[in-house]
Amino acid sequence: MSDTMTRWAGAYTVIGKLDIPWGLELWLAPTMTWFMVPFAATEFGPPLFLIAQIAYLMLGGAAWIRFSSCQRPWWVGFVFMIPLIFTYASFIVPDVWTLAAILVTVGCFQALETSRRTLPLIIFFFSCIVLFGFRQNSLVLVPFIWFFIWRLRQVTKRVKAGMFAITVLALSTIALVPPFVGFVGPDSSASAPAWELAGAIRIAKENGIPLDSTLSLEGFGDTELAASRHSFVTINPLIWGSDAAIPTMAIMNQSAEIKSRWLQMIIKHPIIYIKTKLRIYECMMGLCEGDIIGRTTCMKPWPQLEGLLRTCDGSGSSSKVLTAVNKIQETTGILFLPIIWIPLSAAIMFLSWNTYSRHDRILIILAAAYFGSFFVLNQAATFRYFVPTYVVFAAYQARFFLSLPRTLMRRKHG
Repeated sequence: MSDTMTRWAGAYTVIGKLDIPWGLELWLAPTMTWFMVPFAATEFGPPLFLIAQIAYLMLGGAAWIRFSSCQRPWWVGFVFMIPLIFTYASFIVPDVWTLAAILVTVGCFQALETSRRTLPLIIFFFSCIVLFGFRQNSLVLVPFIWFFIWRLRQVTKRVKAGMFAITVLALSTIALVPPFVGFVGPDSSASAPAWELAGAIRIAKENGIPLDSTLSLEGFGDTELAASRHSFVTINPLIWGSDAAIPTMAIMNQSAEIKSRWLQMIIKHPIIYIKTKLRIYECMMGLCEGDIIGRTTCMKPWPQLEGLLRTCDGSGSSSKVLTAVNKIQETTGILFLPIIWIPLSAAIMFLSWNTYSRHDRILIILAAAYFGSFFVLNQAATFRYFVPTYVVFAAYQARFFLSLPRTLMRRKHG
């Protein structure tokens, strides 16, 4: 992915192998990038980082198996056999790390309740950095993590206080390390507001509703171009290209003004804003035109990264795997639409809630809250963002259907 290449550009710039200043800009959350730095300092940085990613995901899977209430939770492994999920697990993207962090965090809760102390606390600190730093929207989970710490059983108040302190230390690390490593400049926190503002302008034009003259993109973007090019599927058509309606640098440098106009839009035209959000939600659920899943293809490294990164060449085994996955997606893609798996998961979890352990329930709640965070602010309707939630929900769907025959037999003979 281009985002992954940007992260490697930043990591290699930090260690001095490259000189790409924009690699150290704060368009992407920098935590994952500075995690890559020690790997970039080695000869085999990307493969080693991928190995670390898979190992951490396997740790999360092992924790899941351990805290599950099911005696034979092989459905945990089953969900990773879904071709698309199997493929995503090998992508160097923050979503896979976030999934692993959620699983490992719940595993740490379970370990601490069984009298283990030092190692789970160390792993908990690492997982908090990953969970809150790799994806900015996962900050929504902070109060949930605090609540579950407070509700831990057979854990002393001293240990609980230490866990609260660990989360604060992790958040401080996320905020303080980037400037120390070399990341500078404004961030991209105004990107989602810019997308929503442009969307509201589009909605107003479609409905013939006049807007306050101050609610345009004047000063940082082309209002007419943005309205005509805006997509409720992704922000990309607005910000990329030499004639971008809202250039990325404008989003970063005019952040305060963009957020101000976005808030004014919400206050002055709440109905238009609600209609805008509903259109975004429609796309997020997979109900509008646009490929929410996305095709997986081979991508050549950027010229600046030649010799440092290697991807599939289009003819090897990796390319064949991706081609096969794309073909499977074409026939089963509907199952990956949130409008399908969210209601189905909700129904199954409602029926099975009493059979879940406390830690199963904690995991489900964290996964649901993570998915919900994208309904607050988001800038794309893409399956990749939802992977952590989808994997958890799909696993409990598998658990339900795989245990259904045995359950029916018990009732028949009971």
